[in-house]
Amino acid sequence: MRAVGQTMAQDLDKLRARLEGLKELAQHAAPKDRARLYRTIYLNAVAIETLAYARQATQRGMQRWIAAEVEEALLRMQEEAVLAELLAANEETGLLEELYLKDIDTSK
Repeated sequence: MRAVGQTMAQDLDKLRARLEGLKELAQHAAPKDRARLYRTIYLNAVAIETLAYARQATQRGMQRWIAAEVEEALLRMQEEAVLAELLAANEETGLLEELYLKDIDTSK
């Protein structure tokens, strides 16, 4: 996932550099054309920054989702380990059967 993020960042950096190059070229245009070119370059720069922000937000969301999945899996493993310990202890002591029988006796 990091390699993809780096590639996207590099792509955005290339686009930013190209816009800078276009700004330099626009300086040599006629005044009326220069204003249009600057406006177009500005709008493209805004679009690039919006895209960069959206990509970062998406990446953060994916990282949070992965962290939540890992945390859920760890909790499940812990619960299974506790249950396995209880079942093993029950094999030795029969405590759960005694508790079950006491529960049946008190429910009458």
